[in-house]
Formats: sequence, structure tokens, C-alpha cells
Amino acid sequence: MWTKAELSHDHLVGYAMEYFQLIRAVPELVQNVIANSSDSSPKASINSNLDEEKEHVMFWEKFASSLEISSHELNSYCGLVESNQSVSELKEITSESLESAVAAIYAYEL
Repeated sequence: MWTKAELSHDHLVGYAMEYFQLIRAVPELVQNVIANSSDSSPKASINSNLDEEKEHVMFWEKFASSLEISSHELNSYCGLVESNQSVSELKEITSESLESAVAAIYAYEL
């Protein structure tokens, strides 16, 4: 359906709300990379990435708004158990060590 552009408005609304669970967590994941880094030299570039990820949250909110999802509805949506589990595991992994955090972010970006 996705590659054939056959998604209905309801499909897109569901996608926007569910994927937002991850989108809004990514800045925290990047902050965990920073927290686990003892070397200050890469922190400037990581902070730049953090700013970019925060912008993605705003872009996603605009996307949701274009689908007539209110900011309140988007931000108060709790997400599916599976989505929440995935986000929780990513937060845990990125909190463990710099290597784990970088690997998790890299895997997410693929």
C-alpha cells in the first residue's frame, strides 16, 4: 500500500501518531550519547545533531497537523504496547555506554 500510494487518511493518521512515539524520544536518545561521552571534542557535533533531532519533532508535529491531528491529540496519545516497548528498550540501551548508545542510534538511522 505504501509504495503504491494507496494509504487512506486513516492509515496516515495512525502512522503519524504511532511513529511519533519514537520521533519524540530520539532527542533523549541523542542526549544519552552525550551523557556517555567523556571526550568533549565530539560533543559539539553531537549537540548539533541533537538540535536537528529536536527540529524533526517539530516537523513531525506539522505533518500531523496537516492530517488534522491536534497537538494535544498527538502529544497525549500513549502508543501501542509494542511501540512503547521498543522506545523503552532504545532508551535503556543508549543509557548503558557510549558504544551501546552509538550502536543503537546507528541502527535506528538505518
